[in-house]
Amino acid sequence: VIDISMILAEAIRRTHNGESVSYLFSHVPL
Repeated sequence: VIDISMILAEAIRRTHNGESVSYLFSHVPL
């Protein structure tokens, strides 16, 4: 089970780090 809040937290972290958020979501089975 994937916790959406953890995904959002990781997405925010990646955004601040200048990493690709689309990469994160493209590799997460929703």
